[in-house]
Amino acid sequence: MTPRVIVIGLDCLSPDLVFERYAGDLPTFRSLMEAGCWGKLRSVDPPVTIPAWSCMLSGCTPSELGLYGFRHRKLGSYTEHYLADSRHVRRPRVWDYLVERGFSVGLVGVPQTWPVPSLRGFVVGDAPDATQGLTFPPGLADEIRRVVGEYRPDVTGFRSADPSDVLADIEAVTAQKFALFQHLLTSRGGDFLMMVDMGPDRIHHRFFRYCDPSHRLHGQVAGLADPVRRYYQRLDAHLARTLALVPPEAHLLVVSDHGARSLQGGFCVNDWLISQGLLTLKNPARAPRPFDESLVDWERTRAWAWGGYHGRIFVNLQGREPQGQVPASELGTFLERLSSDLSSIAGPDGTPMGNRVIRLVDPKGGVLPQGDYPDLMVYFGDLSWRALGSVGHEGWYTEGNDTGPDDANHDPMGVMIYRGPEVRSPGLSILDVAPAILRWFGVERGA
Repeated sequence: MTPRVIVIGLDCLSPDLVFERYAGDLPTFRSLMEAGCWGKLRSVDPPVTIPAWSCMLSGCTPSELGLYGFRHRKLGSYTEHYLADSRHVRRPRVWDYLVERGFSVGLVGVPQTWPVPSLRGFVVGDAPDATQGLTFPPGLADEIRRVVGEYRPDVTGFRSADPSDVLADIEAVTAQKFALFQHLLTSRGGDFLMMVDMGPDRIHHRFFRYCDPSHRLHGQVAGLADPVRRYYQRLDAHLARTLALVPPEAHLLVVSDHGARSLQGGFCVNDWLISQGLLTLKNPARAPRPFDESLVDWERTRAWAWGGYHGRIFVNLQGREPQGQVPASELGTFLERLSSDLSSIAGPDGTPMGNRVIRLVDPKGGVLPQGDYPDLMVYFGDLSWRALGSVGHEGWYTEGNDTGPDDANHDPMGVMIYRGPEVRSPGLSILDVAPAILRWFGVERGA
């Protein structure tokens, strides 16, 4: 079956590297750009794998989907957490509309496709490992094993293993993902085919110091071979082999859900809340340790935070949390003051960090966000600093991450390259992608 639309998703692929720094080393990307249209693709807030890919494929915002990261806290609970998988996507994605209209689809590694759906076509899901019911139909697993060996959905230990081993591992998993997609493209086909590879994200988080001369650690590797450049060159070769199998009349999209930027360090957001008298521990932390709700004196706590690429701050709200301390009538004023204080934090050099604070509930009213949302999201240094949730640090700033080595944070601008029969660009916002795909099939969203 001849595919009509093919999407190659490359998580965290950087427009600055593809369009500028490595442009002369990437002939396949360059030929696609010359044959079609391209540009930077604006991600959503937060620009994180979950929710960004599901936003791209549904045309819905994180607040509409009720997705704000990989991990979520059940509102009203201090300890009930869950990982957002396919069961937590509240709106249809493009393949749901297409299958309803009789089109066939094929998905490989698309985030939030596990547990795998039963549909007209095939799915290789994004399960944490290959032992958890990874495919639909189930028998596809045997075919995968024959073609590419034991399938690996993602790289493990990329923050902790030896750098040379990590690099080889990332390259191997990417090569396997492309080989599988190429096989399924020709052996099974489908009207809509899509793959997502996590390799660019992993390579940036571990090796971004090599490719950015402004990175705080670039001096340690100056003059050494750039593993990021090598990876992008190999990615270009994988893309060339894939394009050789794509009919010229097909709509082809190469996209990323966000980009990458150098990580300057970590900001200890819970330690900052403690210093402001908003978070109280039962016993002071004498050394850095992971944050745990059991450490907290909830009757003396008004707010606490989760760390990650961005900070998520939760208010200990009366009537919502079991031991809520902030009256609902004071929530608006409390969040306004907290947002102002977060925005005005100075960095270690005494100059403003440039923090961006996002309030999910509009104080002027309107539609409430769906799902288990944080009260505030914070981009420290506008995503140049990672939020650290751990407590017990000597100060508010660290040079590294509290979950392992990390060279990069996410940038809100990703990649969009389009080649196909439509002259106009499918859009320069991540939310434009799903409507464009459905338009190519003559399907209206919600129809």
